[in-house]
Amino acid sequence: MSDGAAAALIVRAEDAHRYTDRPIYIKALSFVAGPAEGPLDPAYDYTTFTEGVRCAEDAYAQAGLKDPRTEISMAELHDCFTPTELVLMEDLGFSERGQG
Repeated sequence: MSDGAAAALIVRAEDAHRYTDRPIYIKALSFVAGPAEGPLDPAYDYTTFTEGVRCAEDAYAQAGLKDPRTEISMAELHDCFTPTELVLMEDLGFSERGQG
């Protein structure tokens, strides 16, 4: 099942207090798109999503993060399938490869 919903009201930092007393400020925002050709490559091993790795690297650089495992205290990962969550934990640098 893929049920669920989420919403975020994103406004300029100077307008945030018009909507809440406890705004959350975004340090980085990244989007990476790719052809998702992994499954077409006979050598693809389903243990990484290249676009996710590149996106994380870009966002971490924007935010000035060097070690996400120690600098990020909470993250929510989409787990369409249990193994996917583990792959993403490794891709985002929250655990060593093979240790997700």
